[in-house]
Amino acid sequence: MQKTTIVKNAASLTLMQVANALVPLFVIPFVVRALGVEAFGKVSYAQTIVAYFSLLVNYGFEYSATQEIALNREQSCRLRVIFWSVLKSKLFLLLVAFLAYVGLIFLSPRFEGDTMLYLFAFLINVGMAITPTWFFQGMESMWWVALINVVMKVLAALFILLLVVGSSDYNLYVLLMSLSYCGAGLALFFLAYFKYELKYESLFDFSPVRKGFPIFLNTALSNIYALGGITIIGIYLSNAEIGIYAGAHKIVSAMSMMLSMPLSMALFPALSREFSQSVQLGWKSLKKCIGLVFVVGSVFTVVLYGMSPIIVKIFLGDAFSDVIPLLQMLSPIPMLVVMATMFTVQGLYGMQAQNAAPLVGGVVALFSLVAYWLATPMYGVYAAAVVYIISELLEIMIVYLILFRRIHP
Repeated sequence: MQKTTIVKNAASLTLMQVANALVPLFVIPFVVRALGVEAFGKVSYAQTIVAYFSLLVNYGFEYSATQEIALNREQSCRLRVIFWSVLKSKLFLLLVAFLAYVGLIFLSPRFEGDTMLYLFAFLINVGMAITPTWFFQGMESMWWVALINVVMKVLAALFILLLVVGSSDYNLYVLLMSLSYCGAGLALFFLAYFKYELKYESLFDFSPVRKGFPIFLNTALSNIYALGGITIIGIYLSNAEIGIYAGAHKIVSAMSMMLSMPLSMALFPALSREFSQSVQLGWKSLKKCIGLVFVVGSVFTVVLYGMSPIIVKIFLGDAFSDVIPLLQMLSPIPMLVVMATMFTVQGLYGMQAQNAAPLVGGVVALFSLVAYWLATPMYGVYAAAVVYIISELLEIMIVYLILFRRIHP
């Protein structure tokens, strides 16, 4: 029964990642041709800046709240308390993020002339704040989440194809993408509210907040080396070079999400319960999963490297031919991301040792920031790609050593 549930949720999460990652990726060829390389780079930079604020809105609830729901799924009163506690926390964080964001875009000269672009891009965080994916994940009932995400993303894609026809439409493109997240968030909120009878509860449970803080810190720090390349490129290089790096980065990010997120999120509730029973039992199950993931990830890397010219031609077009060698260089990233996710999420978070995660994120983030800052101005986008790969390898090695010492003291 447990294996069947994991398989069903993994399939549902795969479908959801298709909506979140591949549907926008399939739209990119049409968007790039309509907007051009420079406008595409401008849009990609805005989305990168917003992603930092998304980290605050999401906090660490995708794992801490999921774990709380999974451990209390039979207690309806506790479910209501956890649900409303997390939702209120996310809305508060949304307000904090928005105030900080508005200050940034109005005070920094880098964002002059594109205020609407950056405000439309931020709307995605409204959708993230109200979307209770963590609740459905903890209940191990992801089918509706996947279906609603697919419907909203496909609708957004259709409107983009119909309405985004020229370089001046880059604001509209970002707005439509953000509205798809808001629509999915509203639909899933009402589905959870009525399906599980989650009437309002004034009591507040700090457990998801407390457990989520080290996860938030680690996620924020780890995103520095995932997104830092584009950020530093935006400071030193042109919009066209941002577009080149962003093209390769969007492809490997989509592939990474497709490879890592469905399996990781589907396994997390079950492995959390196994680790709560016995660290040795959880570690035994985790090792089996890691072996399979390594084999699949290695094959994925080889295929992505060989297919890079075709992938770039299909998704980005001839104007992005400079992306091909960069994408080949970044082809190990999806495999490294899924391995890092397995060790960090399933290992550290699963055994509730998330307090060690910020240490890992801090070390890797510090290394990557210094490396990006020194190397990118001199060697450009290829230096950013190399730093990204080394950072992922460094994270895997450090987390493995921490896990090994905890399991074999």
